[in-house]
Amino acid sequence: MPTHLFSDLKQLLKLTSPGLLLLLALLMATPSHAAELYVGAATTDITPKLPVSLTGQMRTRIAKTVESPVTATALVLESREGDKSLEHAVFVSCDLVCIRGGIHEAVRDKLKGKVNGLDLKKVIMNATHTHTAPTMIEGRYTLPETGVTKPAEFVEFASQKIADAIIEAWNNRQPGRVGWGLGHA
Repeated sequence: MPTHLFSDLKQLLKLTSPGLLLLLALLMATPSHAAELYVGAATTDITPKLPVSLTGQMRTRIAKTVESPVTATALVLESREGDKSLEHAVFVSCDLVCIRGGIHEAVRDKLKGKVNGLDLKKVIMNATHTHTAPTMIEGRYTLPETGVTKPAEFVEFASQKIADAIIEAWNNRQPGRVGWGLGHA
């Protein structure tokens, strides 16, 4: 290491050491404790009435039977100090190919004014990316005029069910814990 670099580093430590010691003393003098974690969860079936067009291929596919339901699961995480909420987030995992077609906005609209304390900007949705989920975008496929659930009808139906699951998860919050583990296979 060049001598001038060593002397510059030594000078920097001389100048910053008192500040670092003061910061360390303040941190040690401040009582530190973790906030309490509250968790709520709910799952709902968002399988629409049949027949319905399925997304995820380059051609029109109409489902007439259900092999397995499509679901949405809401998870609420909240940190609290006593009865005071410090922060929260809502995660929703949906058996859909993607989150579009206005479903995120529709869910937030249905939640407006219904959940005291919920910040709608903290509702985060993701899709499992299944290629056998109902179509959510109008005009993506050529659909029969009648007899098939339309994309807008599915978005309306699913967004209400998802909003209801979020409300249920929010109302079911209870003390929880976080843990981790490590394994080798």
